[in-house]
Amino acid sequence: MRFRSFGGLEGLVCPDINPLNFLNPLNPLNKSVISLPKFENRQKFKIMKRLNLMALGLMLATLATAQIHLSLTLLDDGKTYQVAMTPESTWESPKNTTGSVQVVVAAPVGEGFLVKDLKSQVPGVTWLDDTYVESPPAAPGWTFISFVIKELGTKAFRYEAGVETPLFTFRSASGDCANGLQLLSNDDPMVRAVVKDKFNVTQSLTVLGMRGNAFNGLVENKVECPEQLQALPESWVSEIKASPLPAASFVDFKWVNGEGLQSLELQLFNEKGQIIKQHKLNTNPGAQTFHAETDRMSQGLYSATFIANGKQRQTLRLTVMP
Repeated sequence: MRFRSFGGLEGLVCPDINPLNFLNPLNPLNKSVISLPKFENRQKFKIMKRLNLMALGLMLATLATAQIHLSLTLLDDGKTYQVAMTPESTWESPKNTTGSVQVVVAAPVGEGFLVKDLKSQVPGVTWLDDTYVESPPAAPGWTFISFVIKELGTKAFRYEAGVETPLFTFRSASGDCANGLQLLSNDDPMVRAVVKDKFNVTQSLTVLGMRGNAFNGLVENKVECPEQLQALPESWVSEIKASPLPAASFVDFKWVNGEGLQSLELQLFNEKGQIIKQHKLNTNPGAQTFHAETDRMSQGLYSATFIANGKQRQTLRLTVMP
């Protein structure tokens, strides 16, 4: 197992240090709060105890309503990866103050993955592939790559409910597409096992509006390389739209089929990247519609992917609020 750090930033091995932890009255780093003096007056001690319990309740309630989803996709060139976020809430300044961000991408060891051409998609924010954790004991077949921001406490991020915002793009140093790259949820068994070995490979977006980590799941979390890159005709499927959004009890898809379309499939993914529904769609040329019920779907973010002739994929983001 090897551990490498780049960019001059530390913090991967210290999973609990958080730039906004001063907002947490139970933070063990805040000695002035948890080191209570021995009050002779028991009533004062009871009051302090109640305040701490109330603070704990508020903190847990906040964590239960985390608001941001991450996605990892392969762009049309078949070589460039993009990480994006989609908030469920809108946070204006100063609530958009972002203390720190860590996005962890897992890559199979066999790919020998190294990052190149890392480019920020957020003006005023610099991204670093800061740390590589290679073959940790709990996950010997994986390398965990930590992407972090240089500007701590920035207000450069825009958090708008239901709007996807690209964060950064990158490529493989090999120049080719690397199979199997993925984002993992913080409750993934492999992530938990690696964290027990004191390596912080968790996703984290520390936002003032949430008083802590606002990460709450994934949409499109795994990338598979196409077997053969080829020019796909845009005329197969075009003008894809979905309404109403956010969806309550249903969502209607509208699009136009072109010539040469032999098969068309619609797949709906939840925030963990799992397929929850899939439908075979009409392939006749011309304008098409499809009605999908959403009233039994849990509130959250979903993705709808149209797959034409088993090759061309086009994805829309959906917010469901039944």
